[in-house]
Amino acid sequence: TPLELLVSESQERMLLAVDPDNLPKVVEVLENYDVMFSLIGRFNESGRIRVYFKGRLVADVPAKELARPRAIRRSSKPPTEALKGFTPIVDVPQIESIEKAIIAVLSSPNIASKKWIYEQYDYEVGARTVIKPGWGDAAVLRLLDGSRRGLAIKGDANPRYTFLDPFNGSANSVAECFRNLVAVGSKPIAIVDELNAGNPEKPEHFWYFEEMLKGIAWITEELALPIVGGKVSFYNEDMYGKQIKPTSTIVGVGRIDDVTATKTFDFKSSDSVIVVVGISYPEVGGTEYLYRVHGLEIGEIPRPRPVLEIRNAEFILAAIKRSLVNAVHDIGLGGLITTVIEMAIAGSTGFNIDVSKVLCRGCYRLDEILFSETQARYVVEVDRDKLETFLSLANEYNVYTSVVGYTSDKPTCIIRNGDKEVSIFELDFLKNIYEETLDKELE
Repeated sequence: TPLELLVSESQERMLLAVDPDNLPKVVEVLENYDVMFSLIGRFNESGRIRVYFKGRLVADVPAKELARPRAIRRSSKPPTEALKGFTPIVDVPQIESIEKAIIAVLSSPNIASKKWIYEQYDYEVGARTVIKPGWGDAAVLRLLDGSRRGLAIKGDANPRYTFLDPFNGSANSVAECFRNLVAVGSKPIAIVDELNAGNPEKPEHFWYFEEMLKGIAWITEELALPIVGGKVSFYNEDMYGKQIKPTSTIVGVGRIDDVTATKTFDFKSSDSVIVVVGISYPEVGGTEYLYRVHGLEIGEIPRPRPVLEIRNAEFILAAIKRSLVNAVHDIGLGGLITTVIEMAIAGSTGFNIDVSKVLCRGCYRLDEILFSETQARYVVEVDRDKLETFLSLANEYNVYTSVVGYTSDKPTCIIRNGDKEVSIFELDFLKNIYEETLDKELE
């Protein structure tokens, strides 16, 4: 029926407005790729939208009425459970063992290697993949114009963050995507978003959607990052009316002038320096650590810091451009220790770090330093003979840095707190946990 055709939400479709002079060229491209298409109408100056079905006029409405739809005023109020995300955690339970905590976080399906997924498809199609899955914070594709230019692409979401605090959680998803694009050496240029929420007719559900929108709008304005597209999915709830964790998924693209200068996150040398870029805070509310180790989904989540995001990103891009770093990895889910371990596993290289060297304001416990998910931070690998230049550049950009350790030719991962050895792992042991978790979960 005409109504079905007009309101259908079938996927994988696009509507194009084409200059008549360019129509033959567009048709040629569509036919070349065997893309089905239909020519459905043309623009005119009548100011009306007329719809025909099999030669019969079935709709005739003023265009301006559709261009300026009446706003639907919906009620909005925070649900009771949202208060869990606005209450700082006073006392995080003490942990029995740092080793067990690290293993618990590393074996989280949210953190563990996604090899099981990306090895299901051919990511080499087109022979333009520069940074492959599992090696960098974002995928990098070479442009097919004969130049060295390329694009970085990354998607990020954190349902736990947006459940506890939809405004800051959504802002953090944008910031995480921003950092991932920067970490490979690209300049972020645009994002698209997809928001999933419950029933908008319920004030408690609509509040989440409203706050997610506000958070994304705020952070993108702060980062001068345009939103070029988006999608919304409502009524995501079970048969009892309970909604899913509201989620804002962000996909971003970054511009790369020279794909040969991009950076992966694997350690490249067994005698280099490990540096934390950015300042840390004891922000463990809503983190992977708090959930995996203590079974808690509560607390004030890490605060977005757009000013530091911009400053630290500009510094990282400058350091990459001057070839001062071997590897770059943003600190996100799982905190500092997870980031360093991922770099070690990818590079098959051990490390020795002293967490007392980490610049962490207000941190009084080891787990806060190891697992805090404070935003606007990176871990970088620097050759010893370039360290002085690297730190001098950081001072020019007014960026905080902490030299926390070094890579090693021994297949061990040593974590110290000053003179005290906190834990030591065999690299292969951590690698097996990291790479086999998802396989076992999906068996």
